[in-house]
Amino acid sequence: MLQVPSWDEKIEVELDEVSQHILRAGDYIDQHGWCQSMLDAPDGSVCLMGALYASHPKIYRAGISSVHDMVRINLENAFNAIDGAYKRIRFHLNEEPASWNDRVAKSKEEVINLLRTVAYSGGK
Repeated sequence: MLQVPSWDEKIEVELDEVSQHILRAGDYIDQHGWCQSMLDAPDGSVCLMGALYASHPKIYRAGISSVHDMVRINLENAFNAIDGAYKRIRFHLNEEPASWNDRVAKSKEEVINLLRTVAYSGGK
């Protein structure tokens, strides 16, 4: 059997700011749960778009439990803050991320996997 030692080596990947944001969104869903058809649910779970908002430092506000309220309070910055991540995910999916979350995605794990795939693809 062929054994290539370099296959076992870990590679460090340097991620740009947008990719880091996308990874944080996946981590947010992993910690808080995933939902469909709303930014966030009463139990704290979020959809893909809710995770993009809640995981961005320009939008997140400690003490405000609703992602919808975080966005409403900081509406001027909200759309600009997630623009790069949103566009990268939309390009990868070839459809609107919110629509994919609500109509196509079947599980929290599927959404997290998508976010990690997009983050590590670096916009390609």
